[in-house]
Amino acid sequence: MTAQRIDARAATEEWVGACNAALAGGDAAAVGALFAEGGWWRDMLVSQWDLQTVHGRDAIVEHLAPRLDRLGALRLEIDPTYEPFAVPGAWVQAILTFESPLGRGSGVVRLNPAESGGFEAWTFFVRLEELAGHEPTEGANRPHGVQHGGRREQVNWLDRRRKELAFEDAEPAVVIVGGGQSGLALAAELKQMGVSSLILERNARVGDNWRKRYRSLVLHDPVHSDHMPFLPFPSTWPVFMPKDKFGDWLETYASVLELNVWTSTEFEGARWDEAGNSWTVEVDRDGEKRTLRPHHVVLATGISGLPKMPTIPGESEFRGRVMHSSAFSDAADFQGQRVVIVGASNSAHDIAHDLAENGVAVTMVQRSATQVATSKHMFDVLFEGLYGEGANVRHGDLLASSFPLPVLFDLHRDVAFAEIQRRDADMIEGLKAAGFQFNPTGIQELFYQRGGGYYINVGAAEAIIDGRVRMRPGVEVERFTPTGVVYTDGTSEDADTVIFATGYGNVREVVGELFGEEVRERCTDVWGVDEGDEIRGVWRPTGQDGLWIMGGNLILVRQQARILALQLRAAESGLLAA
Repeated sequence: MTAQRIDARAATEEWVGACNAALAGGDAAAVGALFAEGGWWRDMLVSQWDLQTVHGRDAIVEHLAPRLDRLGALRLEIDPTYEPFAVPGAWVQAILTFESPLGRGSGVVRLNPAESGGFEAWTFFVRLEELAGHEPTEGANRPHGVQHGGRREQVNWLDRRRKELAFEDAEPAVVIVGGGQSGLALAAELKQMGVSSLILERNARVGDNWRKRYRSLVLHDPVHSDHMPFLPFPSTWPVFMPKDKFGDWLETYASVLELNVWTSTEFEGARWDEAGNSWTVEVDRDGEKRTLRPHHVVLATGISGLPKMPTIPGESEFRGRVMHSSAFSDAADFQGQRVVIVGASNSAHDIAHDLAENGVAVTMVQRSATQVATSKHMFDVLFEGLYGEGANVRHGDLLASSFPLPVLFDLHRDVAFAEIQRRDADMIEGLKAAGFQFNPTGIQELFYQRGGGYYINVGAAEAIIDGRVRMRPGVEVERFTPTGVVYTDGTSEDADTVIFATGYGNVREVVGELFGEEVRERCTDVWGVDEGDEIRGVWRPTGQDGLWIMGGNLILVRQQARILALQLRAAESGLLAA
């Protein structure tokens, strides 16, 4: 496609006009005719109360036909804040907005010239962002905050906040288990939609889930992409945030946005009442027992389950220490030791790097090939035009969300990571020379499919290349000896500590522990791509009424907190069955 010969605005206007006419006319076939034969429709809460990706013109028509009553009043417009443009050699790209009786939202369309003339959609994405009658109380819709004249209230803001936080004569509609970024972002979105929520945080302070992690940890994603809803990070903050600084920010976030958080509170279990359409939740708040009866419980403890620790013969005979990476805190505790780390993803690399920087002898056991990308090169390529100094984060989120996952994986593997690996060529060759097994698969695909299998390099690769971290690729620990480990190739190694950076199980394990096996059996697995080309079990129905799961990295938390909050608002308004 030659960008100079295309009027991107005219092409978008023509396509949008035809799509509006087809939807208004209730003609699914006419809508489908506006798509390429292999086109994609990705939809978050617009055609139905779920997330769905549909591939192929016929499949799009089949998907839309029974849903045109809901879509018929949808009216698309070109977003006035983003001028359509032709990506050289690729497609016309435009951000759209829409209104319908259900509410307002945004979308993205990518167009290519059709053989019959005009333009047809390659990818089309829409997401609901506001529910009619429950628009977020922000900007021009913010609360007034004061009463003048007449008879004033005798309670002030502090009185109201204390009453709201106590829940002494009211029940929260939503109980959120976990006060990290996922729970806080969701609570912030719910508050602006008028849905009462209560966060239960087992730690003494909001942010302790980050403060208690290993001492050298910094966030791997740049600050430009990590903003949380309604409250962006200051422009003075470092590109990569230290974990304690981020923990303090979460505590500030909860205070500034007036979120209801009970710290030092243990979730002790819940029972679902089918007849009452609510949960009975038992909690221990710093020694005080409370019973809550919310309509919904959201598990916001992350997308991972319990730490995975393999059972290996001889462990009881080993005279050293065996631990999971989640228990690692400070490399200074391992001075003078020989440490073996089993695993080669982000946590393993971070710990190995920390140990090497502190002069500890460390070996990394790499059981399978791992993708490694230099932080700067990766984000320079992946975030170009999306996030960065002065970028419009809303535009970035829409464009990043708009690619169907199979398309995203292909583009990252064949285009983005081909360029990243070209820039990282010297590092990759150095890693291979040190025995490292390199996986060329794109990080996004590994993240969505496996939740791991990669490392964003902030220094560990250089420690491997210069020999401060010794590699043992393609083997597993077969058994322990009193003084170390024996590998599956028959070789052995002495060790004082063995750290298993072997990941975590599925969140369903946590569901089983907290809610019981009957509830666990009803729930789908969490994470990985389902048959509808969307992520399983998170930000959407789980299979158990009234139970939801919230998680992801900071980018996904910001994007998807609104999506889950809208479903909870719709449930509270009696709309989910519509």
